[in-house]
Amino acid sequence: LGATDAALESFQAIVSVDPSLFNARANVIRLLWRLDRREEAAGLAQEEINRGSRDENFYVMVITWLNHLNRRDAVTAMLEEAARLFPTNSTFAHLAAGMRGDHVESAPNDYIEGVFDSYAESFEKHLLGGLVYRGPGVMARHVEHNLPPSGRFRACLDLGCGTGLMAFVLREIVDRLVGVDISAKMLEEAAEKSLY
Repeated sequence: LGATDAALESFQAIVSVDPSLFNARANVIRLLWRLDRREEAAGLAQEEINRGSRDENFYVMVITWLNHLNRRDAVTAMLEEAARLFPTNSTFAHLAAGMRGDHVESAPNDYIEGVFDSYAESFEKHLLGGLVYRGPGVMARHVEHNLPPSGRFRACLDLGCGTGLMAFVLREIVDRLVGVDISAKMLEEAAEKSLY
């Protein structure tokens, strides 16, 4: 047996002794998913929801899985239920509206922050490698054509600075550079560059 199989057997044994332990039941479901027994995991997850689970993170996990399995109707229903159960989490309501096809003016700040926080560590690799992002170079050419006579700006505010990709370009022509972003994790990545 592999470590995941052994862990699954252990948690299944725990659940057989005490079926009231939510964390043990949730770990069985997670491990089934990890072992590519996804239909079984999704079925048990739905049973857990039907049992009355009120664990917000569990809902996020199950919604993510159902989406991965292309169960749009189940995802929409689960998002609606989560929005009702967790009214302070505007992400559920926002995503449910999107699944229904409702017009939404803008995403809630906590949703945007969460997306970029979860993306921060792989952001640059994805942007520069996978997407071949060229934003800083394009902006550098534009800025060069608009430099003041001194050849430098006294200050610059980099709004939505993300991980600080523009800082490499701006640092050379700005006396004071300030980066601002909605995502704390993006700002942590930017701070490691020591350019703001």
